[in-house]
Amino acid sequence: MYMYRLEGTYREIGAEYGALLRDNRVSLPHVSQTRLKFARQCERHVQEHIPELLDEIEGMAEGSGYDLERLKMAALAPRARPGCSVVAVAGQHTADGKTLVGRNHDWYPSLLGYVAFCETHPQGAVASLGCNNMLVGRPDGINAAGVAVAITAVEGGRDYPGIMFTLAARAVLDRCHSTEEAVTLLQGIRHARAINFLVADAGGDIAVIEAAPRCVHVMRPKNGFAAVTNQFQSDEMARYEYVRRRPPNSYRRLCILREWFAARQAPVTEQAVQAVLRAPYPRGLCVKPTAGRKGIRTVWSWSAELGTGSLDFAGGSPADVPYRTYALS
Repeated sequence: MYMYRLEGTYREIGAEYGALLRDNRVSLPHVSQTRLKFARQCERHVQEHIPELLDEIEGMAEGSGYDLERLKMAALAPRARPGCSVVAVAGQHTADGKTLVGRNHDWYPSLLGYVAFCETHPQGAVASLGCNNMLVGRPDGINAAGVAVAITAVEGGRDYPGIMFTLAARAVLDRCHSTEEAVTLLQGIRHARAINFLVADAGGDIAVIEAAPRCVHVMRPKNGFAAVTNQFQSDEMARYEYVRRRPPNSYRRLCILREWFAARQAPVTEQAVQAVLRAPYPRGLCVKPTAGRKGIRTVWSWSAELGTGSLDFAGGSPADVPYRTYALS
């Protein structure tokens, strides 16, 4: 996995990243006319709410020489739905009194050519650490303000013109200084697809935002613990999920996290979070291709103590690759 540090205006960041894509000979996904039309419909929503990311995409085209429309399609209208498991534990339950977040990203290994671990310093915005996803988006990460965000996909049927989850999560990292700000942002946009966002901050405020094109529902855990996998948990959002298409291991992964937290006999440490992330499914959360949907496996993992400006990242299956600490400079 590539690792980059990017800074400057959004257009400058895009140009720098575009040049890196060109130098590494990254090819863009196939363009279908249907998906290209859909990306143009989504672009209007991005222009209204997150126009700076369109500047970044345009800079990327300038730096790479790639076709701008193909770049927009890849960034604004990705098709692949990731798996994923996310957990957050507030400071009242942790050994160091800091909010802990852990995340496994379950995805198709064939798509990792479009992923890089990035430290991003946009001019006039908040610096962040996290993996990019389909060029400008972020499915997860932490920022310098002590906010963490991570997504899990939900099968909700066809996409609608709106803002893809990767761009919404990037906006949270770039703009938000608290969970409350992130909730306001995510409630104020039209989501293109059914998705879960788990957001937490250094102050211990945790929220699960269940989003679909027609509805957004916010859950606030009262016990300082939250976990999400690939399903909606609230009654309010049940109508927006195709339960028959839910990954068969989703509910079991959710139970693993709930049971792990309930069984704790001491304050939770970051090492304890990493232990459940790296343990192979069905004992833990690390998914191999034979578990869940065909071809999907855990392709990266991280944990973080919020407010420290750093995270421990495994750029592969955490069962095989050790965590390494990265800190915002």
